[in-house]
Amino acid sequence: MRSQLKQRKGGTDDARLIAVVTMTKDQEGRRYRLPVTEDLVVVEGAKKSFNNLEKNASNDAISPIPDEILPLMSGTFNVPLYGISHWRNMFTHRQKLALLTLIEEIKSLSKDYLKELFACVLGRCADYWSSGVIWAQDYYAVPYADLSDFFFVWLKRAIPEHPLMHDPFDANNPLTPKDRELCEMSHWDIERYAHKDKDFFEDGMATAFSEGRRVLKEDGIGCVVFAHKTTEGWEALLSGMIRGGWTLTGSWPIVTEHPGRLRSHESAALATSVHLVCRPRPEDAPVGDWGEVLRELPKRVKDWMERL
Repeated sequence: MRSQLKQRKGGTDDARLIAVVTMTKDQEGRRYRLPVTEDLVVVEGAKKSFNNLEKNASNDAISPIPDEILPLMSGTFNVPLYGISHWRNMFTHRQKLALLTLIEEIKSLSKDYLKELFACVLGRCADYWSSGVIWAQDYYAVPYADLSDFFFVWLKRAIPEHPLMHDPFDANNPLTPKDRELCEMSHWDIERYAHKDKDFFEDGMATAFSEGRRVLKEDGIGCVVFAHKTTEGWEALLSGMIRGGWTLTGSWPIVTEHPGRLRSHESAALATSVHLVCRPRPEDAPVGDWGEVLRELPKRVKDWMERL
């Protein structure tokens, strides 16, 4: 276990080995102990090996160690507040060495399908070997493109020739595509995503649902899976669906989240997703308003109560 903060000039950093975790076959669970001299020697050896690797690779076209900037996104990416300014700072020297070793093994494989398979392994290793522990879903919405950069900075070094490792819309973008991502982002990062506000999200949803309505047969059925804790989120989604030409015919809440996931501990994180069943709305069909719903609601609730 290490506390990981920023790296300083000269290769030194603020990381400190604070405990060693051990496991044995004859005992359940984990044991924790203070580090001893032998542990510190291993840590210093990894640091020297890493520094030598970085020095020898200084003339490469792309740094073997992820040097891409990790942006501050309020409420989601808060680690820059603690000095972690680049994706590389999310890993200790030993973790980075292990990932770089795996990358070299992947690049040495002769078959493309094997490279892709072990690239998935690399992603899982990056997830569990990070000093910042594993990612979990947030409760407002998820900036998937930015979040995927955590893995992408390693994957693009393992399979650099793969077409998915390049932004098809912007050749100068060293990270994942973000301009076309449909997510309300202005509250997270006003500098990069000021235009991605509520109107951006609703207009994009309406466009997406309109296209789905266009390609579906008149007797077809659509299903939208959605989860949100605010009425604003639901209003934005439903507005897009109505503008896109759909009629909602049913809804089912289904448990979709793992109960033991990190994000659910001592929080009000969502545990279920609502599956909205919908059908194409005829062109001449009217759209109801909230007043009609309020008038119909007492009668519908009474009918259901009798059935229940």
